Amino acid sequence: MPNVLVVIWDFDTRRLRIPVRDSLVHIHNRIRALEHMATTIFAANVVQHQLDYCLAVAPEYFFSKEKPVSFLSEEEKEIIRAAWVDVSNRNPTLILVPGTTLWSKSMVRPDSRMLKRETGELKSLGQARDINKAKYGAEMDAVVDEIPQRDRLNKGVYGDYARSTKAVITDMGSKGARTAHGIVRNTGFIIWQGNVFYQHKRYPNIGNEGLEELYGAELWFDKIFMPGGYRETPAVHGLQIALEICAEHFVGATILHKNNVLDFHVLVSASIALDKKRVGVKPGGYVVHADSEGSSVYRREGMELVRLQAIDQRPVNLMGVAAGGARSFVCAIA
Repeated sequence: MPNVLVVIWDFDTRRLRIPVRDSLVHIHNRIRALEHMATTIFAANVVQHQLDYCLAVAPEYFFSKEKPVSFLSEEEKEIIRAAWVDVSNRNPTLILVPGTTLWSKSMVRPDSRMLKRETGELKSLGQARDINKAKYGAEMDAVVDEIPQRDRLNKGVYGDYARSTKAVITDMGSKGARTAHGIVRNTGFIIWQGNVFYQHKRYPNIGNEGLEELYGAELWFDKIFMPGGYRETPAVHGLQIALEICAEHFVGATILHKNNVLDFHVLVSASIALDKKRVGVKPGGYVVHADSEGSSVYRREGMELVRLQAIDQRPVNLMGVAAGGARSFVCAIA
């Protein structure tokens, strides 16, 4: 089985957001910086540690704008997605988990999203999107229903979020002013060799009441945060990997589907503590936690998690500004 170098960008994404002005320049700088640190550190250690792959991870909100705007446009999200695909095609040893992208899509579809990604065919409603699409309500119901019994006290709260969110969506749809409202997503990507898997943020952040980014923001009056459905990650180079985003960890999103089978349980967050009882790695597997307040990697040994020591630590600068550091760990999969 492979030896994997895990490179985490230890980066305070709550403080260092993407400026609204010249946002694309700053987006590309972040992409280039993560690619450079991963490939450079991998090359420096590949022989000594007999490495096969490099798992590069960034924290939640890695791509999000300065408040009060917070979210990127749909076009910017598509640029980020395409850029990471290019990076992965250039670097077949990289497995990329570049934090999350907080973005908004209008109910009027831009020209760049008129075609289906899979087939290239024109989407059925053309330029119009339906905010009352049946799958949105079904996804919210499914999310609430999946919350474990041990969290039944909280389940009622999450259910209130789902009901209030669905009511707001119905009201927004009835007003018919499609240009005035939209959906906000917080999307995490897993990318390798030009293949993209993504999972929308879900679980307790159901409805605007549950989303941290709402507080202090001024541009949410015409938008609604929409949870996404569960999507299983296919094996990556024979490795079982699952991605969990921040508050999903509170209710054990990963162990619901992948308990005791994962080689890597990747948790990206802005500020959350790891709960060792809610990880889904198999014995000998690893938990990778990328957080704005400090990042770590743990190896499961029996019923315990043992924190690894970094083999490489180096500072990172973005356009002359200190931007955290890169911490690297060697993970040998049995």
